[in-house]
Amino acid sequence: HGTLHKALNQAVKLGIIRVNPADACDLPKVIKHEMTPIPDDELGNFLNAIKDSPYYAYYYVMIFTGMRRAELIGLTWDCVNFVRGTIRVYRQFNRNLTKPGSQYEFMTLKNGKERTFRPAQSVMDMLRRVKKEQAENRIACGAAWMNDQNFVFTHKNGKYLNGNSVYAQFKKIVKAMGIGETRLHDLRHTFATLSLENGTDVKTISEALGHATTAFTMDVYGHVSEAMQRDASDRMERLIQGL
Repeated sequence: HGTLHKALNQAVKLGIIRVNPADACDLPKVIKHEMTPIPDDELGNFLNAIKDSPYYAYYYVMIFTGMRRAELIGLTWDCVNFVRGTIRVYRQFNRNLTKPGSQYEFMTLKNGKERTFRPAQSVMDMLRRVKKEQAENRIACGAAWMNDQNFVFTHKNGKYLNGNSVYAQFKKIVKAMGIGETRLHDLRHTFATLSLENGTDVKTISEALGHATTAFTMDVYGHVSEAMQRDASDRMERLIQGL
């Protein structure tokens, strides 16, 4: 509707039509999915639960970087800078539903905004282990190796990950933990919540998540957690006592 409305507005300006018919449309209300980030006291249990999963490294990097599912699947080694300790995100690997067969292919980011950020050192260490394991798998596979695109996260034969398979196993894990309502996308929300609780400024979080603006980040994560409320209360109490 937004794209059509803008085009028709231009037609009005050019005198092609007298009024914009899209003005009369009643748009449906935007339904926001409730966020269910993994609680702090369940985070250790979750990390233990995923250790035996073939997607362990994928889940680990997602929860501690906030990257989107398709961004992680499409991450290639040229985007990981071990010297600077940074990750560059400029595309995603997803099904193109506009084409017959809906094949996976590289596509632009959700908002087209490229970003480079510095994750925690533990994330970079995890990626080093992934690279080492992948090199071993490549030798074992020989000519059967399938990673021509240089993907970071692959199956043992080098084939890229399937988003549906990654999601299905994640749901089995959280269901077994008793937090079945948690979605894979909630790992992204978990990262943002943890970052806010640990005092990371909103601009840094917004850039890491790839949001268009910090205002959008505040709109999504404007809620104040109990831990953040306690911290603010304690700081104010220390200020009062120091007067």
